Amino acid sequence: ALYPTQLQWVGRTGATGTPVAPPANGLSDDALEALVDEYDEWTAPAYRTYVSKIDLDGATISASATFDVPGQLVDQFAVSETSDGGHVRFATTARSALDWTRVSNGLLVYDAFTGDETGRVTHLAPGETIFAARFVGDALCYLVTFVQTDPLYAIDVSDPLSDPVVLSELKVDGFSTYLHPATVEVPSEGTADRLVGLGRDVGLTETGAVVEQGLQLALFDVDDPAAVTRLDVRVEGDRGSSSDALDDHR
Repeated sequence: ALYPTQLQWVGRTGATGTPVAPPANGLSDDALEALVDEYDEWTAPAYRTYVSKIDLDGATISASATFDVPGQLVDQFAVSETSDGGHVRFATTARSALDWTRVSNGLLVYDAFTGDETGRVTHLAPGETIFAARFVGDALCYLVTFVQTDPLYAIDVSDPLSDPVVLSELKVDGFSTYLHPATVEVPSEGTADRLVGLGRDVGLTETGAVVEQGLQLALFDVDDPAAVTRLDVRVEGDRGSSSDALDDHR
């Protein structure tokens, strides 16, 4: 099936036009903080992604399900249907409609036929946004979030009827915007799973601001998703360097 999506700003009015949170005007600082905690980026997201499931059957096209997901997708690799077609997974970044600085990331699972949510893990990497996502088969999802360092999350999504489980989190310098899984032959060890990350190296100014530097190509050992390590990294060029591969994975 195909899953075309549309991002929509919903703000405090929510998807149905009904306010999702009480008015914040006139509240004390403590009351406002409590309100934002209760109606956070996942309860009252500023954006929602609207999804249509499109089935292709011979010469016919039909929409069999429509639903919406909190937050927004980084690209097409943040969506994945299970091999049996029964469920679809989304990796999204959600931002609070009440507090624009409140942002975090999550992975949500839906029944592909009813659009009902069947599992979620949220509030990952608060203050950061997803820069890259990659599902590998039915069992795993890798996420890259970023502000100053690049946490690479390995998440178990093998059971679509339960919440995804974070297996590991690796923090490294720079960030990846594209992840590519590979199986390689390792001398005396046999086959091993690897993950290639393409993105940018970063540096810090004297004031602590993050500055993008050259192109970065990283190789991760993901043979054990619970203990991901970075095997090697190569940086090409400097600030201003570019590559077609950053925008076109092919």
